[in-house]
Amino acid sequence: MLLRASGRPVATQDLYEAVWEDLYMPASSNSVMVHIRHLRSKLAALDSEQVFIETVWGVGYKIAP
Repeated sequence: MLLRASGRPVATQDLYEAVWEDLYMPASSNSVMVHIRHLRSKLAALDSEQVFIETVWGVGYKIAP
């Protein structure tokens, strides 16, 4: 979803509902946050100086330009 958004932010709710195919609840943002952290960790192993996923506070996440 992040790649398809071409640098536009994707809402945390949209990510949760697409991945888990379940209704988003406010506590669900923690699940998304943890998975994003794991993705960032794996991507950092490729290039520790490159930022791949940015947080857009109050919205969600986007792929860094």
